[in-house]
Amino acid sequence: MDPANKPAANPPIAAPKHPAHEKLQQPSSSSTTLLKPALAAFKRSDYACCIRILTKALETDPQNVKLLDCRALAKLNVGDWDGALDDAQAIVRVDGSNIKGYLHAGKAFRLMGKNEHAAKIYRIAKKKVGKENPRYQDLEMLLQECSSPESTSTTVTKKRTSSQTPASSPAPKKSKQAPQDLPLPYELFSLILSHLPLATLTRCTAVSRTWRAALHSDKRLWTTLDFSTHGRRVTNLALTTVVAKAGSRLKHLSLKNCGGLTSGGWKCLAVNKCNALLTLDLTACRGIPPAAFVEALQVMARSLTAVDLTATKADDLTVRKLLDCCRALKDLTLAQCDGITDDAFAICDNFQRKRIPLTLQTVDLTQCNITDKAVTLIAAGAPSLTSLTVTKCPRITLTTLAALATHSRHLTALALSGISLLDPPTLCHPIVATALFRANPSLASLTLPSCPQLALPFLQPLAAHCAGLTHIEFAQSAQLTNDALALLAASCTQLQSVRIPTCPRVSDPGAVALLTQLTQLAHLDVSNNAHISDSTLEAVVAHGAALVYLAVGNTRVSGVGVGRLVGKVGAALREVVVDHCVGVGAGAVEVLRRGLGVGARVRARFG
Repeated sequence: MDPANKPAANPPIAAPKHPAHEKLQQPSSSSTTLLKPALAAFKRSDYACCIRILTKALETDPQNVKLLDCRALAKLNVGDWDGALDDAQAIVRVDGSNIKGYLHAGKAFRLMGKNEHAAKIYRIAKKKVGKENPRYQDLEMLLQECSSPESTSTTVTKKRTSSQTPASSPAPKKSKQAPQDLPLPYELFSLILSHLPLATLTRCTAVSRTWRAALHSDKRLWTTLDFSTHGRRVTNLALTTVVAKAGSRLKHLSLKNCGGLTSGGWKCLAVNKCNALLTLDLTACRGIPPAAFVEALQVMARSLTAVDLTATKADDLTVRKLLDCCRALKDLTLAQCDGITDDAFAICDNFQRKRIPLTLQTVDLTQCNITDKAVTLIAAGAPSLTSLTVTKCPRITLTTLAALATHSRHLTALALSGISLLDPPTLCHPIVATALFRANPSLASLTLPSCPQLALPFLQPLAAHCAGLTHIEFAQSAQLTNDALALLAASCTQLQSVRIPTCPRVSDPGAVALLTQLTQLAHLDVSNNAHISDSTLEAVVAHGAALVYLAVGNTRVSGVGVGRLVGKVGAALREVVVDHCVGVGAGAVEVLRRGLGVGARVRARFG
């Protein structure tokens, strides 16, 4: 079976006709006793265990067809196409008329994307297997599907000459003509399909053979694959099947929440040589081990610009390999990866000594096990850094702000939570703030929640140097005062979003200052502030022309003040939050809902 010889390493994948979970025949009484536990492992999808058991059994009985058959199917499920070919070839050597060997070999070639080799296998099988075999018709159907869409009518029906055998005949050349019998011209048909989501596009392949041929032949339709809406329903075989349609043209891949994927499905990206991949989202894919991810990077790393590894098993080695291989990487998200420490970014120091700057622009290290050292290495090694998120990292101190002040010059978004402005005591936070904001005048978003020392001395340099600020969030800041808010309102006139919940020293004058001076203010959150009352709501009605979101939950506002929001000037409110406001009753909430209209959302919880 010449076509079944091993192809080159990392062959591309194509979709099989039948699912890889084929039913295995129960072993006879003469079969080895190890086949039973292997079958049990196969049925519970533990293919690695199944392969180990069968390999041990084949050491004593290497020509047992049932053992080879079971192991070939298990290898197909884990993506070991070469191993499946070896087992299929061994089956045929033992019994040349055994149809399973040919079917396994053909399926392996189809998963590699080598339909021409699969077709040759099926032609050989038709000669070796008798027509009385119950699966003989499957061979004919599979042979037709392996033929190219354009040459199906000619390749399947044309008789070969006696001098040309299936094993020696060259692979059929694909015609450049578009598939016929489509409801629209092929170009228009392809354009319409390019706007369909992945689930709809996949269902279209079941309309007819012509549609399936047209869809599979146009790989432009498969350059963006988003599996996030299907979650854990996505299996290794499904990913392998769909990725094969795109091949090297795949540019955007989202596997968000696909927790059922393992290394067997993940390696299809390397097998298909997806070296044009630009964005990759693996959020919550905890079934993919770091070693498998690193192995696939050798193929994908060349063009990757954005990688999201939120809530995965990524570790220090993963990050180091990612930074080393992906020289075009701009966006890196490592949120909720507790296996990442400062050692992950030690490679940044090597790049800096070699004067090789990192291209990183956006970095998210939320809930990572890092210290100031990691941020310092990133800031020093990535001069083009524009956005940094380091929230819920308890070991981050004022040293991080000092490092950013020294190395960063293009920051537009900065998010730090729970940082102590008094640690270490050798640094003075007003001086550090002045250096940071002077070095980054383009800062547009600043998030510093749970910062107990955040007060006027820290915010004065912010107001002096960052006039283009559009978003601030200072939740749970015990030292934030009305004077600080008035200063920001007077200096940062482009503010569009202000979130200051649970700031006990903030009262009506501070909120009124924001509303009267910020003409572009669209989002205001003053929840859980006991000194906010109807005076703030009156300022909203009179001056909040651009305001569309207002949160005043757990404050002293009354039902009368809430009812007046219906007459607000400018744009109508789209969302209002009045949770746990003692002075607001159900009647006032109903009046507000009717006044704002159907599209608005009013959230009110009582008690």
